Amino acid sequence: MNLRSGPIAALRDLFGADRRLRASSSASALTQTGDETTNYGSLGVQAYKQKQYREAERFYRKALEIDPANGNASFNLALLMHEIKQDYPEAERLYRKAMELIPEKKEVCFNLAVLMEEVKQDHEEAERLYRRSLQLDPNQTDAYLDLGEILRNKKEYDEAEQLLQKAIQLNPKDPLAYIALGKLYHDKKDGSKAERLCRKAIQVDPQYAYAYYYLAFIQDKARINIEEVERLYNRSIELDPTYAPAYYSLSFVMRDIKNDLVSAERLLRKTIELDPTDGDAYRCLAHLRSEKKDYKEAERLYKKVIELEPTNAEAYLGLAEVVEIGRRDYREAERLYRKAIQADADNPTAYNNLGLLRSAKNDPVEAERLYRRALQIDPSLLGPHYNLALLAKDVKKDYPEAERLFAHYTVLDPAHAKSYAWQAFCLLQMGRHEDALTKAKKAQDLGLDDHSVYKMLDLK
Repeated sequence: MNLRSGPIAALRDLFGADRRLRASSSASALTQTGDETTNYGSLGVQAYKQKQYREAERFYRKALEIDPANGNASFNLALLMHEIKQDYPEAERLYRKAMELIPEKKEVCFNLAVLMEEVKQDHEEAERLYRRSLQLDPNQTDAYLDLGEILRNKKEYDEAEQLLQKAIQLNPKDPLAYIALGKLYHDKKDGSKAERLCRKAIQVDPQYAYAYYYLAFIQDKARINIEEVERLYNRSIELDPTYAPAYYSLSFVMRDIKNDLVSAERLLRKTIELDPTDGDAYRCLAHLRSEKKDYKEAERLYKKVIELEPTNAEAYLGLAEVVEIGRRDYREAERLYRKAIQADADNPTAYNNLGLLRSAKNDPVEAERLYRRALQIDPSLLGPHYNLALLAKDVKKDYPEAERLFAHYTVLDPAHAKSYAWQAFCLLQMGRHEDALTKAKKAQDLGLDDHSVYKMLDLK
């Protein structure tokens, strides 16, 4: 039997659950003074506060129609486009206009930085804007937090630590600041400090769900006290039943550690219910359904991932396996394996599995090339080693090479009984009978029954 490798999903590390946009304090304080523009701006603020967003937009646009240079109206309309309507291009345009009109307003820089960071993924521009916002007002906890997070992701740990410590100094009651600093120490492999800061966040705010989530995440990564990890994830869910990442992460504890596949599936489906755009959750659920041989459902779920993320290599890989095993549509499976490689040219599993298909189609030269490419990417991957050995034995009839490859495989996986049996077979073909008997005995000691050993050695 050839060895096939499959996708393994990892825990996610999400941050930014408490992203906070700034409203304009000066705009909120507007009063009707007899100036028509100001009156419309004030009406817009009142409508916004009452969640009458359509009316708020109408009033802000009327204010800008009368006075296109009204910076506060531009800013407040940008905030509405950003936070409520999620019309990000229009929000950016209005923020930049407001920045020209009221360059001294820190909230404009801050909110535009958030948009650049979260929506456009332009972290360089976001960093510039956060720094500009802090120049305007060096006492902004949120700006220190967000800028510190950007620098942490850039691995500029020293400045990031200074910024996060400043955030804590400004607001020692903000649990997110302790978690942000804890994440930095976790990145620096200082788990004890990271855990201490998460516990400090819980001490500051015992009702803060994300603190329990991240403390569970840290302990989960270290595989420390899994019962406590489960309790912490459940506590996070209890405090915030709408926080999808907690369900997602807990599903891995259920699946990989407790082997409770029913609970794992339930948690993944809840994740998808809360966040229907979560491609990782669909993919992990598809993997579970595939393991249960529900190939039709697995195929549907993998296709959903590809719909959400057209360049997701793992989704193409999983779908290819389902199509190959479930439908035996080898032509489509090959196409999908090639799509996986196109999406990620360094995915060793895709090369290995495509090699298996090419070998089955009597194309040993291409199969060998694909196996070797897989090992070039990841020399520790077991499947290609074993498959190369089988190819040398069955197709090339190069028994010395096959014996060498099986011997190497037994070093990588000393408990794989069939490798010893096939090694014995090659040794027999080479006339090394005593060595062959030694390897056959090893295969039996590892649990391979006599009938199987004799059959593999082609003995009567």
